Amino acid sequence: MLRLMMKTNYKNLLAKFWTILILLTFIIPAFVLAQSQNKNNSQSKICTAIVKFAERLDQRFVNQEAKLTARRLERVSKIANHQVEVDVKIDANREKWDDNREEQFGKLEEKAQTDAQKQAVAQFKSTMTAAISTRRAAVDVAIQTFRQGLQQAINDRKTATDTTVSTYKSTINLAIDKAKSDCASGVDTKTVRTNLIQSLKTAREQFNTARQNIEKLSESVETLVAARKQAVEKAHDDFKKAAEQARIQLKAAFGQASPSPSVSPTSTPSPTT
Repeated sequence: MLRLMMKTNYKNLLAKFWTILILLTFIIPAFVLAQSQNKNNSQSKICTAIVKFAERLDQRFVNQEAKLTARRLERVSKIANHQVEVDVKIDANREKWDDNREEQFGKLEEKAQTDAQKQAVAQFKSTMTAAISTRRAAVDVAIQTFRQGLQQAINDRKTATDTTVSTYKSTINLAIDKAKSDCASGVDTKTVRTNLIQSLKTAREQFNTARQNIEKLSESVETLVAARKQAVEKAHDDFKKAAEQARIQLKAAFGQASPSPSVSPTSTPSPTT
C-alpha cells in the first residue's frame, strides 16, 4: 500500500512538473504577440520585454526544479523508513517463531520414549531448522534483489528526467536567444514571433517524446515486484514440501496411534519468518 501511494504521489508530482514546463513555453509567444500588436511599442521595447520575460522564465524553471528535488528527497526518506520498518517486523516475527518452535521441539522430545523416536525427533529438528534457514535466506535474497533493483530504477528515472529537463531548457534558451538576436538585428516582430513559436513547438514535441519514454521506466518496477513475489512464493512452497516430508517421517516413528507432532509446516504465519 505504501509503495502504491508513493508511486502515485510521485507520478502526480512529475505530471504536474511536466505540465508546468510545457505551459511555460506557451506564455512567451503569447506575450510577444501582445507586445507586437501594440503599435505604441517600438522594436527596442519589444526586444527588451523578451529579455526580461526570459529571465522570469529561467527563475520559474529554477523554482520548479527545487520543488522536484525536495519531493525526491522526501520520497527517498519514506522508502528508507519503510524498509527499516519491514526489517524490524521481519526480525521480530522470526524471533517470536523461533521461540515458539523451540518450545514445540521440547514437547516432542518429552514424548519420545524409544531410541528410534528420539532419533526421529532429532532428525526432525535438523530437517526443520535447515528448511527454515533455507527459506529465510531465499526470502532475504528476494527482498535485497528487489531493493537493489528499485534503487536502480529510481536512479535511472532521475537521470532520464534530469537529462530531459536539461535538454528542454537548452532548446528553449536557444530559441529565446535567437529571438533576441533577431530582435536586435531589426527583424520584424511578426517574423520573430513565428520563428519563436515554431522553435518552442519543436521543443515541446521532443520533450513529450522523451517524457513518454521516461514513463515506460515504471514498468521495470512492476517487473521487480512480480519477481520478488515469485521468489518468496517459491521459498514458501519449497519449505512446505520439506516440512511435510519431515512430519511424515516423524509420524511414522511415533506410530499411527501416537499423537501427531505439534510442529507442522504451517507453524509459521508467513514465508518471511
